Amino acid sequence: MFVFNTPSQKVGAGGCISMHAKIAVGANGDAVPRERRPRSRHGEDPMNPPVGGDHHQAWMTCDGTVYTRPIANENAVHSLEHGAVWITYDDKATDTDIRRLGDRVSKTPYTLMSPVEDLSGTITLSAWGRQLTVDTASEPRIEQFLAKYVQGPRTPEPGAACTGGLTAT
Repeated sequence: MFVFNTPSQKVGAGGCISMHAKIAVGANGDAVPRERRPRSRHGEDPMNPPVGGDHHQAWMTCDGTVYTRPIANENAVHSLEHGAVWITYDDKATDTDIRRLGDRVSKTPYTLMSPVEDLSGTITLSAWGRQLTVDTASEPRIEQFLAKYVQGPRTPEPGAACTGGLTAT
């Protein structure tokens, strides 16, 4: 499924953040004790994109959904809590890589994909508390990451819905 966001659609004005997040993670992927967590508004995390922490009460639909415009981090993080893997790419990604990733995502429940600015690499895969950065869609670690983390052992809310969430932010 491909979703085309429109810039006029806004969700969560005023920053309605769910405070039931289970963990926060640092840049090295390790859990950060509550007293050392960065205090932020709108669910920001030291990783880009974030892989946990405070988030919006509404999740992004993540049943193999490919978003063509950026989505709100705080909604995508809620999807990660449900066991989704969020594949993001920046403007360095080739059309071929974007198409290849989109085809893979559209066939994989509990995944979503969107562009993101200022990634540390070209393509980033994010799951709750874990992240992988690669340069191309042909990287074999992508399949390994998906196999391990889609509804994986670190999922705080296994089996929670990935359908019926937001489709635009």
